[in-house]
Amino acid sequence: GGLRLLTVTDDGVGISPPDLQLAATRFATSKLVDFEDLKSIRTFGFRGEALASTSMVARVTITSRRRKRKAAAAGGVSGTAKLDADEAKFSTSCAYKQSYKDGVPNTPKPTPSAGREGTVIKV
Repeated sequence: GGLRLLTVTDDGVGISPPDLQLAATRFATSKLVDFEDLKSIRTFGFRGEALASTSMVARVTITSRRRKRKAAAAGGVSGTAKLDADEAKFSTSCAYKQSYKDGVPNTPKPTPSAGREGTVIKV
């Protein structure tokens, strides 16, 4: 298995559409927003270097749908204002897909796609 297609499925919170554009960039991480966040990293995800390296030698497609946030549903504020403004440009009723070749996105922004909450990476 894995000679023609490798699929990684993560049932986590998903990757926001603005972050999909950078997901295969070297040293990309969603774990850091502020400098102080360096002190609280407890896990290292697949995105670090593996995704960037893989996208340089293979065609990679990431489909992700953000999990609905309880604070947002209750009218609360979550995340940074800039992130919320960037995410507001995208629908929350579908997943988004971004493909990469030679380490760069094939399209200027993620495209709407069918998908469950979480992330699926196909190589």
